[in-house]
Amino acid sequence: YKDGDFICHYGTVKEGDLDKLKNKEVVSSINIDKRLKIRLNHTATHLLHKALKLVLGEHVQQAGSLVADDRLRFDLTHYQKISKNEILEIEDIVNNIIRNNVLLDTNITSFEDAKNSGAEALFGEKYSDKVRVVDIPGFSKELCGGTHVKSTGDIGLFKIVTESSLSTGVRRIEAITGKYAFDYLRNNFYSLSDLALNFNCNINDVQAKVLELENKSKKYKNDLKEINVILGKKLVSDLYNNKQKINNISFFSGILNLSIAPKDLSDIALELLTGEGISLLGIQSNDTNILVCSVTKDICGDIKASDLLK
Repeated sequence: YKDGDFICHYGTVKEGDLDKLKNKEVVSSINIDKRLKIRLNHTATHLLHKALKLVLGEHVQQAGSLVADDRLRFDLTHYQKISKNEILEIEDIVNNIIRNNVLLDTNITSFEDAKNSGAEALFGEKYSDKVRVVDIPGFSKELCGGTHVKSTGDIGLFKIVTESSLSTGVRRIEAITGKYAFDYLRNNFYSLSDLALNFNCNINDVQAKVLELENKSKKYKNDLKEINVILGKKLVSDLYNNKQKINNISFFSGILNLSIAPKDLSDIALELLTGEGISLLGIQSNDTNILVCSVTKDICGDIKASDLLK
């Protein structure tokens, strides 16, 4: 209790009986390791906020945040996707301040004095007459009552892991610090090393190898598609040669064990049908069964392919 304000802590009884503690002294303690990790992410949030304004513009405002022991989340007002180069620039700014190991300065002062000193207040937040100012000299100054590191070097490392759209005009950034950031980078490095080993190349050449494989895969898929279309024409032609005539309408049907797009199969059938005709073809491929019905233009006004399929 201080200056007319109460600080309340809410908790849940996991075991034991509170009634037995009446009129007895109890000790409240915190998880030190968790608290220290929260400090890293809280100060990093201040650094991120300022870096976002420097890179994206002064229009950036905090629209929500989460400070946990394993990550931080920051929602900001911005009307377009934050580019890769902007992300890199933001990370560089934050990590430079971390490496400079700037000593934080915190003090309690009046709200007016804090505002006059250039301290930034969150839009929509209510403040009392006395406020706490967290100053990272030469970089940022904000009104904040939370826990922070003594100097920026304590954060160790800062890494943005996701950037996404939350709603119109609001973006979301998630980032990690300290050991979590180091473990993230190390795990990614070894994943990349394993890929390089599989490709029998240098780590720097992995991206080129992946692109090469993608291009080859696209070529194989296109070649396979062309082969299946040629094979489809042959198989459908055989079925067409055994067509029936029903009320002067050519009709043929059959099942094809073939990997082909339904549209391509329909085009093949309609190309063979001359005059008035209908084809009903089944495709069996990769455990998938598809029925394709095609009706020539001459009679599609009276006979609907969708009705025949039903």
